[in-house]
Amino acid sequence: MKRLAALLTGILALVVVFWPASGRADCDTGNTGTTYTLATLDTHPTFGNSIDKSGNNKYTFHCTLIIRPSDAVTMAAGSTVAMDNGKLINVFGDLTVNGTSGSWVTITSSSASPTRNIWGGILLQSGNGYATITMNYARVLYGKIEVQNGSPTSRAYEMSITNSYLYDGDLKANNIRSLTLSGTTVTENLGDGTPTTVNFDGSTLDAVSNNYFNTQATNCIDNVMPSRVHVLTGNSLNCNSSNRVEVDYTGNYTASTCVSGVSQAFMALSVTRTWSQRATYVLNRDLCTADGVGLTINTPGSGLFFGSTVNFETRGDLTLAGSSGSPFSIRSVSGTST
Repeated sequence: MKRLAALLTGILALVVVFWPASGRADCDTGNTGTTYTLATLDTHPTFGNSIDKSGNNKYTFHCTLIIRPSDAVTMAAGSTVAMDNGKLINVFGDLTVNGTSGSWVTITSSSASPTRNIWGGILLQSGNGYATITMNYARVLYGKIEVQNGSPTSRAYEMSITNSYLYDGDLKANNIRSLTLSGTTVTENLGDGTPTTVNFDGSTLDAVSNNYFNTQATNCIDNVMPSRVHVLTGNSLNCNSSNRVEVDYTGNYTASTCVSGVSQAFMALSVTRTWSQRATYVLNRDLCTADGVGLTINTPGSGLFFGSTVNFETRGDLTLAGSSGSPFSIRSVSGTST
């Protein structure tokens, strides 16, 4: 009998130790108005066994982390979060990543041989209230950062990423009511043939400054609203050997009669702006500036490239500032003069 009891105890121990990751519950914070740290998630009575802590503040998640609308998760400086293949961080509430210049936070894959999007990434989800992501001195490796279910009317999201490093994952921050991206590198495995997309479609950009974009994508940044291009400053753009920024968005167009009295959907610029980022600005949709509204692009070496059949009509002042050694270029995307 004693031998049988000992044998059963050993079997139960093995079941606990080798419980497969696929069978573990999601790490769902439950919408209880609680702020969690990685340590309190690890010891949570419901899903703590879906997280393993090892070494110096490394937490391996065998679960999808779901941060509910009234809840928050804070990741402290020096922490590492390793996500199993396909697992996500779903943010309906607040995610704060508090790295420092001397002690970054790393969010990565748990795989020994990670590849692009091997884990599901950080998804900012629609919920009851304003979901937010705030990152400072964070490394996000092999996973995307993306807004889910965004719409131009709700824009119930805020995102701030500063002094960070994003590798081999898309940054799709669409329809956000407040977006700051500063001092951050966005890059990728340039040899894998898959470009990293940076897309700000419909978002209110507060600042996009002093970043480094280095990808295989045709455009360094897709879909910047004309009214927010002026917040792009001091960025280094190196994407597919170009410095292209697409000026466009997919919703909330203004009905206008800017060209030959024909009424159609136009992007409209209704406030005088200066675009000071050195870039090739690509227009894939008609743009009209209103009466008395001026546009200045004051960086030599910049350009305006027009998509097929795209018109640009200004009813105010247009100033394009090149120099003898670095002229301003105006042409079609296909390469012919316009």
